[in-house]
Amino acid sequence: MPFSASRAFSEAFEILKSRFGVLIGTTLIFWVALVAVAAVFSGTLMAGVMASAATGAEPDPTQVFAGMGFSVVLFYLLIYAVQFAMSLAMMRLCSDRHPPSIGDAISAGVRGVPTMFGAVIILAIVGIIVGLVFGLIFGAISALLNSGALTALLALGGALLGLYIYARLSMLTPVIAIDEERNPIQAISRSWSMTGQAAFKILLVLGLAIIVLIVAILILVGATIGTAALSGQPPSPGGIIAFIIGMIAFGVTVGLYFQALMAAIHRQVSGSDAEQASAAFE
Repeated sequence: MPFSASRAFSEAFEILKSRFGVLIGTTLIFWVALVAVAAVFSGTLMAGVMASAATGAEPDPTQVFAGMGFSVVLFYLLIYAVQFAMSLAMMRLCSDRHPPSIGDAISAGVRGVPTMFGAVIILAIVGIIVGLVFGLIFGAISALLNSGALTALLALGGALLGLYIYARLSMLTPVIAIDEERNPIQAISRSWSMTGQAAFKILLVLGLAIIVLIVAILILVGATIGTAALSGQPPSPGGIIAFIIGMIAFGVTVGLYFQALMAAIHRQVSGSDAEQASAAFE
């Protein structure tokens, strides 16, 4: 069955509507985990500052931070690990092939973290090498021909190539979370192969979603603080509060919808049964 953008959008709404509760619950759990990691690191940093002050030296949080060494590396690794696990767990919950269980989603997210780290490291290494090679080639061509138009054209071509590669790798998270692929190289390969014929349509779907997102943000701004800004008046406290609350709710909902959208796209490009998928979210 050919890839359908309209079907992807509609199935994403069905996923979000039917599993919004467990998605929100899982999001809150991971937010608590992120806050806990940040709190532990902040406590360690403050302890270092206090110890420095106790010696009579002028406390400098920047120097204390730089001197923490491995603790800083561990902090960022934990933050990325929690974020990876969160993304994988959300994707798992958006799949009709797995139960809408918070426990199952978190467990699958944690199990997929090493694979995600491996895939990211591999892609980063390849990206650096390819970027250097193409950068040298483009730089040599631009310097040789000394044409601003050609430089702009090469830059545009590079941007389009980057978007195409993103589309081909966009199924990496679903492959790890839903298909349970644990080999990072195989996960990258599977994402690349399953998006071969649908890459441009995937970019179209994501582009349309971003346009709708921008329009929705403009509407939200106009409904809360935009009128006052256009009239040259400072926004009212009520308008500011409404804007903040609206942006938080909007950001959470949009983030969850994009997860559902990627799961809906994965369902099509992986060849999952459409009728069974639709029934799972009714």
